[in-house]
Amino acid sequence: MAKWERYRTVSKKEYQNQIQYAMQHQNHVFLFKKHLFCDSFINLDDAIEKELLYHQILHNLRSERYPISEMEAIMLTALQGQLELGDYSGSINDYEAVASHCLPPRFVPNIPQGAVAMHHQSLKGMSPVEAKKSFLNLIQSWPLHRATIFDVMQTFTSNWPRMLWLAVDQCGIHLLEHRSRNILCSHEYESLISFSPNMNSLMIFTGTEKKQSKVILSTSQAFQIATLIKEYSEIVKEKVQS
Repeated sequence: MAKWERYRTVSKKEYQNQIQYAMQHQNHVFLFKKHLFCDSFINLDDAIEKELLYHQILHNLRSERYPISEMEAIMLTALQGQLELGDYSGSINDYEAVASHCLPPRFVPNIPQGAVAMHHQSLKGMSPVEAKKSFLNLIQSWPLHRATIFDVMQTFTSNWPRMLWLAVDQCGIHLLEHRSRNILCSHEYESLISFSPNMNSLMIFTGTEKKQSKVILSTSQAFQIATLIKEYSEIVKEKVQS
């Protein structure tokens, strides 16, 4: 935070006339998120941790870092409606506000209001705790729900789409079709020989010393991805040694 305070101070001195108004109306938002998702690091019996993870999942959903179908969007909106509004009543005729809290912006205008209302009615009597548990259970039905998702581009094969998702989790790295659950390939950390990030790309060597394969991905988040892979790899290595 001190860094941002210094930035604001310097900016005001250097560009007082140009940005004075902008700086008065500018806010910096600090988002605290769980970094590593390992079974040994997660305790869903802790109410505070569970609540924080729930809000992190909401952020990932709104940021399109979780692939959902139309039916799942309906169910998630209905569960979120049960959480926020309680039992269904005839006065509820617009779920866009609720949907905006748990769905990507492009989903919100097209959410089927009638289908959401019907599903919301079926949740009558469900407590907020139960609704949140059902919400999390639906999210956890995807095996990669704990992965950190990155947008990347590839040109090393014409068999795959150019735009992909790279998912990094406790099991390894996974390349998927963009905004899809379709996994194109996966590599466990034991099979990663090396990885090298630069400003605009990430190079990954997998396989064995005798037979290697190279993956080159274009991304502006190469250093962030490499750091995450390194940290997960070290955890896996520690588990093997212990």
